[in-house]
Amino acid sequence: MPEPESPVRVGMIGAGFIAQVTHLHVLSELPACAVAAVADNRADLRANVAAKYSIPLQVSNVTELLAAPALDAYVVALPRRAMSAALAAVLMTGKPVLAEKPMAYTLAQGRQLVAAAEKSGSALAVGFMKRHDPGVTLFRDTLRRIVGNNELGPIAHVAMRDYCATYATAIPPHFRTSVPRPSRYDQWPVLPEGLPEEYQADYEYTLNVASHDINLLRYVFGNTAKAASFRARSKGVQLATLDCGDFDVALELGLVDTGAWEQTIDVYFRRGRLQLLLPSPLARQETARARLER
Repeated sequence: MPEPESPVRVGMIGAGFIAQVTHLHVLSELPACAVAAVADNRADLRANVAAKYSIPLQVSNVTELLAAPALDAYVVALPRRAMSAALAAVLMTGKPVLAEKPMAYTLAQGRQLVAAAEKSGSALAVGFMKRHDPGVTLFRDTLRRIVGNNELGPIAHVAMRDYCATYATAIPPHFRTSVPRPSRYDQWPVLPEGLPEEYQADYEYTLNVASHDINLLRYVFGNTAKAASFRARSKGVQLATLDCGDFDVALELGLVDTGAWEQTIDVYFRRGRLQLLLPSPLARQETARARLER
């Protein structure tokens, strides 16, 4: 009998909330993976996480982790402002990297990181997990069938709503710490050139939330979806329009707490509607649901 393959040895960069409730939770249940090292500059949090997930090596920073022997891949889940600088260092290894979003704060930074990945041969992926939800796949395939058969007529309009100020589900158990970081992580500039500092908070909200929505829309409708307009009220609702050629996509998002996770896509045809209802990302047993109305 052939010998079983060794598990992929993963280096985890960051031990905070998202690292714990998404990445480490899943990786710890995959026989094909073994989290071999974790890096975080908060010693108590790092120790608790390493103990819970049986991680043999714990270090305080990215440089020390990259010096660790025999790591096969990396997951980077640092604070948003620290992502780009850390990724630039990790991509030099040439090994596969999964990055939390957003991987960069500007288009130029994103292109720099993609170029670094291409140069080193590193396979770089950003954690837009809803592309892999079977309900989303069903929605996309149903949409393609309806459009291909012309059974409801042409698409008249698409509307996406994202009012998700609450996870709307129980938060999984995880470790927190009240001890401040002993030092800040390196970071690249966090504002595009020419954007005034008073727009910082609104810009970061767009990166954190709208990046998921736009990625999902482009997954469903293809990369032909182009930005047409964008409007943001400070600390309010943001409105964007994407041009898909024969129809527009209207995106609304804002910090509105309705007590539910309200993230939907409605595709309006001349003679019906196809709707996608997305679950909270922390509702681990739920998948997206597609609903057709004629």
